[in-house]
Amino acid sequence: MEGALAWVIAKRRRAEDGSFCGSDRILAELRDKSRTRARCGFVVDQGAPVREGTALRDESGAEVGIVTSGGFSPCLKKGIGMCYVREATLPRRPSAPLPLPTRTPPRAPPGR
Repeated sequence: MEGALAWVIAKRRRAEDGSFCGSDRILAELRDKSRTRARCGFVVDQGAPVREGTALRDESGAEVGIVTSGGFSPCLKKGIGMCYVREATLPRRPSAPLPLPTRTPPRAPPGR
């Protein structure tokens, strides 16, 4: 499943087709391992947080994912967020870098 949330579906419900809304698609993805994208979390070490709707692109410029949420973490003092990344471009190790774009925060006009 895209969100990697299979743990929230009880084993009894996994065995019964039609036992919950969306079960046809979700159970098929679990059975066939046919997900096309995966949910990932990320940390932005420098610069402004990446915002919702920002496209993630690889080195060639092809879109490989999209940011679903992003903001500043006061505890980490860094930008954090979540995104969906195409399965084929998914990092193979958890700490692998994602192709995050840098965002320049808006500046106040001079004289204010």
